[in-house]
Amino acid sequence: AKIDNIETDLIIEDGGCRGGKNCKLGPCVAVLHEDFDGSVALEGMGQSEFNERVFHGVSMQDDVDRVWGCVANAIDLMADEENET
Repeated sequence: AKIDNIETDLIIEDGGCRGGKNCKLGPCVAVLHEDFDGSVALEGMGQSEFNERVFHGVSMQDDVDRVWGCVANAIDLMADEENET
């Protein structure tokens, strides 16, 4: 967040298990947005991740980079939409 200069717009925190079978697919990462109820599905997630709205098996740096890339892409898309209005 600091590298992309959006740390003031983003809160990163630990949370409880997302429940269900996700515990077998962890560690998991969920992305929440104040305009939505619960976690959001992002472009770049696998099909099962998208359906469950949670990233699965985030344990290596490549996994973290993939999650962050999806978050950064979503932020860019939202900013573009906001600029168009």
